[in-house]
Amino acid sequence: SPFARALHVAPCMLVVPNHSGSIYSLVWCAYEAYLAYSEAKVIRTASAPVHALTHHLGMMLVTMAAAFCAAWLAFRSLGDQHGAGRPVSGDGAMLLAGSAPLILASCLSHSVLTLVCLYVNAAGAACMLAWFGSMMSGNIIARSVHVHGVVMGLGFSVATLVAEADRLWQI
Repeated sequence: SPFARALHVAPCMLVVPNHSGSIYSLVWCAYEAYLAYSEAKVIRTASAPVHALTHHLGMMLVTMAAAFCAAWLAFRSLGDQHGAGRPVSGDGAMLLAGSAPLILASCLSHSVLTLVCLYVNAAGAACMLAWFGSMMSGNIIARSVHVHGVVMGLGFSVATLVAEADRLWQI
């Protein structure tokens, strides 16, 4: 077939799906994919651009920045009032605030509730980052725990942004 000859000289195959149904339900499309696979061709799948990706991720970053600034000011004033020692139970609460909504969002189908969970996690991860970051003084053992908390806060912040991008990609 002309397609088989063209595929033989091409470095890859581009699959362009549509919304009316699976292209692999058509026999010739399945056969063409089989030919590309048997010749070890790179098979790429085209997709539509994600609508308003930068807007959504930008809003999530603004949420993180606002939550971080508010939490930093609150936690610094809390530290000034109570000295260097703060309740250790705050560490656990911050870990939960920065991770539990993300875990919940990953268990839900994509909906408005998923979006709410991701925004709550964005704020929680920023608060976690501020909590551990505002305690970066003290002895070396305490400081290492706080550095670990800061790294985890950054990790959960990035994971939240990735989850939002993934949510938008699947809409």
